[in-house]
Amino acid sequence: MSQEPLIRQSIFPQTVKNLPEQLKTGMCIIINGFLDINCAKFVVDLVCDRSPKSDIALHIKPVLSRRYIVRNCRIGGQWGEEELTSMQKFSLERNKKFVMDILLAEKEFLVAINGNHFCGFIYRIPLSFVKVIKINGNLSINNIQYEMIDIYPRPSTRPDPIQLMLGGVIESPSSSSSPMRTPLAAVLPQGFPNDSELQINGYIKIVSRTFFINLQNGIHTWPHPDVHFHLKSISSPAFDNQTFFYNTRSNGVWGRQERANIYRFTPATNFNVVIQRLKDRYSIKVDDQLLGEFKFREKVDKINTLYIQGEIYINSVYMRSIFQ
Repeated sequence: MSQEPLIRQSIFPQTVKNLPEQLKTGMCIIINGFLDINCAKFVVDLVCDRSPKSDIALHIKPVLSRRYIVRNCRIGGQWGEEELTSMQKFSLERNKKFVMDILLAEKEFLVAINGNHFCGFIYRIPLSFVKVIKINGNLSINNIQYEMIDIYPRPSTRPDPIQLMLGGVIESPSSSSSPMRTPLAAVLPQGFPNDSELQINGYIKIVSRTFFINLQNGIHTWPHPDVHFHLKSISSPAFDNQTFFYNTRSNGVWGRQERANIYRFTPATNFNVVIQRLKDRYSIKVDDQLLGEFKFREKVDKINTLYIQGEIYINSVYMRSIFQ
């Protein structure tokens, strides 16, 4: 006998539970569930009361058939602007367990699926108004837990991170010709040693507006790690010109932004970015052309993570000695 009728019975009517009385920054709502084999979509709502017309502070609707997650808010019976985009790959699958974490951060909800940060949603309703969680759809809920956490995503749920050693490489598996998607995060167990370089080979998407590369202290999303070097590329209205910016972030504050040279990228082509660590500065090259230099603003010995995000694909990442 199929278990489908039992699963359906367990989810109708809605799962409705009161949230803890005082919601605080750092609290994580943890939903452990199982998606029915016929699940097309489901809904998780954080609402202000139990009435059907209640304001909804956070509306999360994964649509499995189209592999995206809708986020929205309803105030006074009116829905706001939907948010759909995410840099993270859709990872929910029918007939499998899942874990959804909803972190209450300082200014937004942060949502992780199966240990990977998926999206944020800025508060449009004060957090103090949120009282109830409602879940509906063709799924079963095993439990809903609440924890105060220091790091998000929770280390116990995150997949083992990629590691990049000096002389090492990260690249797509030999069995796959597809490039790697961003965001891409790699732990640097040896840090970013002096007289070494990172070489990032990627592919510019046909429609690409921005991407950035961080050398930072920490692989977590929240609290925001200190960023010892931030290289950001933004396309101009002409599209084929990219403007690069350098910066750092320390103790929650971004520093003074420095502008680099303008570089011409061709859409739908490969590119190569090289970041060299010298005695007191970084040297940055794009496609073998010197883009500029950026002097250290603080000690860089705490770098332990490479983080790349944006509208690009990654073919490979190398870390090697400059003199190799």
